[in-house]
Amino acid sequence: MGRSDSTKDWTIDGHHLTERSQLFVIIAFGETILMSGASLSEIEVWTTPIVLAALISFVGSLAMWWIYFDTSSEAGAEKIMKVDNPGLLGLKYHSIHVILVGALILCAVGDELVVNHPLGYMSASDVFVIIVGPIIYLIANMVYKWFTCRIIAKSHTVAIVALVVLILFSSYLNLIVCNALSVSIFVFISIYEVVDSKKKVHKKIKE
Repeated sequence: MGRSDSTKDWTIDGHHLTERSQLFVIIAFGETILMSGASLSEIEVWTTPIVLAALISFVGSLAMWWIYFDTSSEAGAEKIMKVDNPGLLGLKYHSIHVILVGALILCAVGDELVVNHPLGYMSASDVFVIIVGPIIYLIANMVYKWFTCRIIAKSHTVAIVALVVLILFSSYLNLIVCNALSVSIFVFISIYEVVDSKKKVHKKIKE
């Protein structure tokens, strides 16, 4: 009945919201793996490029999983509970997860295309799902980490620039090579985040 006041009328449980949001992301990750598996099951002869394409797609899903879950759900839950306007932050938090899930669906379509036609050359639609999808995913993760921890992930910025450069050369590459380069960028981010987090822990211990 009329406009509500997000500071007073929206009762937000931070732990409940973060848990539900992450469940949607988990489902989307499961879909990326299932689509690759379904594509493999429909192929009568598994050639080396097809098997490599499936393995690369699986590694990509693992790397993207790590990049998302590297940011603690506890941090997001505590942030929602501590702010003066938890309803508004909860809305932003939920909205960015809609974009995350949409990006994962694009990546799932890209994985399916690569498994089915690993040696085919890149078209505009292939570029959109194989490269632009991951770019949207990284941007959404950057926003998510900003909402949660008020940090700008430098590794994500570098990765986005690298993916944009990859778009420029994509017409000279086939699907499996392009996807392998895209996945390698995500693996780099995952390794960097692990090393960087350990450095921060050691720094805090010394302090």
